[in-house]
Amino acid sequence: MTKSTLASPGATSDELLAVPVKLAPGADKSGELELIRRGAVRVVRRLRERGFEAWFVGGCVRDRLLGRAIGEYDIATDARPEQVTKVFRHTIAVGAQFGVIVVIEPEAQYEVATFRAEAEYTDGRRPGSVRFVNAKEDVLRRDFTINGLLEDPDNGDIADFVGGKADLSARVLRAIGDPHERFAEDHLRMLRAVRFTATLGFALDDATWKAMIAHAASVTSVAMERVQVELRRAFAEGDPEVALRLLDDSGLLAVLFHEVTPHAIAETRRVIGRLGRAPLPWVLALLLRDAPPGIEAAFSERLKLSRDDRDLLAYLRQGHARVSAAGRLGLAGRLRFVREPHYGALSRLERVAADGIYAPLVALIDELAALKSATPAERLHPPRLLDGNMLRKAGYRPGPAFKTVLDAVEDEQLEGRLNDEAAAFAFAAERLASMGQIAS
Repeated sequence: MTKSTLASPGATSDELLAVPVKLAPGADKSGELELIRRGAVRVVRRLRERGFEAWFVGGCVRDRLLGRAIGEYDIATDARPEQVTKVFRHTIAVGAQFGVIVVIEPEAQYEVATFRAEAEYTDGRRPGSVRFVNAKEDVLRRDFTINGLLEDPDNGDIADFVGGKADLSARVLRAIGDPHERFAEDHLRMLRAVRFTATLGFALDDATWKAMIAHAASVTSVAMERVQVELRRAFAEGDPEVALRLLDDSGLLAVLFHEVTPHAIAETRRVIGRLGRAPLPWVLALLLRDAPPGIEAAFSERLKLSRDDRDLLAYLRQGHARVSAAGRLGLAGRLRFVREPHYGALSRLERVAADGIYAPLVALIDELAALKSATPAERLHPPRLLDGNMLRKAGYRPGPAFKTVLDAVEDEQLEGRLNDEAAAFAFAAERLASMGQIAS
């Protein structure tokens, strides 16, 4: 694991995670990635200079062979954790009991793990014990063959004990060894299989797929924060149609989200491929189409979604009915609607869902899109002509009537019938008088 950070002596773990890499002026993303790689190579060389074996391992090796950009490097070594901490000046013992030390270099943080074998997975998440082993034994306890490759960064040579290179060439995702054992050890691996298949465009090995189906019920033991991360990446970084198909056909979806109806799943599968890569709240909004109002709050809590994602999911759920009702809105109501922060996401989601199913709704969404596009920003968000402070200063008593009247003023402004402060004040005074309010 590589964290793109700089470290200062004595920095806390939180500080280390918060400080970004400093790039030279004009450096682009490729420059940042090259800096990260340079630091990783230096970590390997320093370990070797001290007489230890050290390799790049896992995803960084896989992605180099696939020609993909690499932003994280994992390093495997025969150096024990206490030896790693003596080689490098700045380290964090994030998992020393499991042989994992984070090494802090100027370019980034690098996870350095001692070759290990794991045993006694009593909870399907963490090993009860580890023992330090050689490189081959270390690879044999990893999840998938394409993640079990070792690379010498000095010459690019690959050590392959599990047939990972052949599976990369064949574009197959295969568990290392017995897939039932791999999934029984760590239940999260089933969701990782979904993500890798969706993001890499690989096919799932048949034995690996059958083992996923057999172990699907055990995914409930995985912390939902980790479930969320895998689902988010599968839908947002890969082919969402593939991700959803695998989740559904394996039984994982039904286990994780038992409230979702077969009809909603079928509709989501119909829509998701047309959307392309999609944020997780979009997918959840589709899956919850048949669910009773308010259930998205329970889903958000269960998945430990961020506040922003919770708000987006709630908006998309409520917006489904609001889009249909927008045809009855006047100009002001439509402008208010299309200027809402999440309207763009709602518009795209609803249009794709309605396409080929309900032509009038597609036409309405296109009409709203045209209105938003044709309306200048200053007309969409006009400067406020009147506010509550101005009404108070004019002698009106604050109360619920203020909001009603101020909203009406803005409606008139959006409709183009009010354009100056004096006219707005006269309009408000008339409305307040009709509500029994007279300035003192």
